[in-house]
Amino acid sequence: MWPPSRTFWTDEFPLATENGVKPFLFKALIPQPLAGEAIFAETLRNGTLAGACRTGSAKARVYINEDRREDLLCQVMEGQIGSNEDVETYIHRVTGERRFGFVVNNLERVSHALAEQLGLFLSSMFSVRGIPIGGVEQVSFAGNYSSTAFGIHEGFEHAFLCHFGPGTKHFYCWSQGTYLKLTGGSRAPTFGDFTDWLRFGELFIMEPGDILYLPARVYHVGCQSEYSLSVALPLYTYPLKRFVAKVIVPSLLEDVPFEEEGMSYPIPLQRGSPLHDGIAQEARGLFNHWSSSAIELFFDQYLLKLRSNGGWEIINKPPEHFDDLLPCDAMNDPASYLLPEPYRALWQRGLNCEGDEVRVFVRGESKVFKAEPAFMAFLETQQKPTMPSR
Repeated sequence: MWPPSRTFWTDEFPLATENGVKPFLFKALIPQPLAGEAIFAETLRNGTLAGACRTGSAKARVYINEDRREDLLCQVMEGQIGSNEDVETYIHRVTGERRFGFVVNNLERVSHALAEQLGLFLSSMFSVRGIPIGGVEQVSFAGNYSSTAFGIHEGFEHAFLCHFGPGTKHFYCWSQGTYLKLTGGSRAPTFGDFTDWLRFGELFIMEPGDILYLPARVYHVGCQSEYSLSVALPLYTYPLKRFVAKVIVPSLLEDVPFEEEGMSYPIPLQRGSPLHDGIAQEARGLFNHWSSSAIELFFDQYLLKLRSNGGWEIINKPPEHFDDLLPCDAMNDPASYLLPEPYRALWQRGLNCEGDEVRVFVRGESKVFKAEPAFMAFLETQQKPTMPSR
């Protein structure tokens, strides 16, 4: 069943994964029409991947063994894949390399089809287990590499690895305790020939359509001798302290006014300058203000952005033109406007706007409108039913 039922998340998933702490391979979970590399190949064929990489919406990398090759990436991005050519044949032709790894970050901003289908999978989980505070991204791994270019490494967030094929992937996992014994206490990634270590790991043989749940802090590596495509879905459940430091504070700092009359004095060269106390006082004042009002307001808007974007991450998301996301003429003909899954049009009156205004969120962006009856009626037409219990 796609997406998985509510029962899958309430009963099957917790039991199989010991409530999310144990790796488990769910067989044939991805529907057959979605498996394979056709959707991914189309992003190369129609130029959307190259375009997204140029604008910074996505990032691609090419690896030969464990070496990152920017020169070969340029050839892949600038070349033209044939109408009947598969990705393996294309990359082999333009790079001259027989074995390779091709990694793309934020593939959800490139392929609408994968964003929709994998978004449905995630939405079914969100309704039961909640949404990760940092959102989710798609990281695709295509190639016929002998082992992942990152070596045996530790995952710092829970993730799902969706295997599309066409080949088979051998995926090995080690508990943190087992890995530390093998390395003599080092948590650093292990590169090179680690064949002797494979027998100490847990092997998952991934076939097209399988999804592997990979908990955080599990060491792992993927190996494959034949070409295939996998797409990882890391769930960015950042520690709250890190989220405040990396997301909230930088955003709030953008709104701190520059007051020319408040310029500081030159800093004395000797230590113990009174300026230290002034800086500490200003910092305390900022954080006191933020904690009482601005942080709550920011987080309310952030959650609406995240939900409107279907749970796909909005951190470092290049800004889009809101009128392209919600064109004005859509309000004249509501039936003509339909956001694809898993995106939502969400709104809240008076959120960082006047009482007679409404802030609307679409795909991670927001804009303020007058809350006129006709406009509010239009927004009501954009309501989508929640996922049914099945």
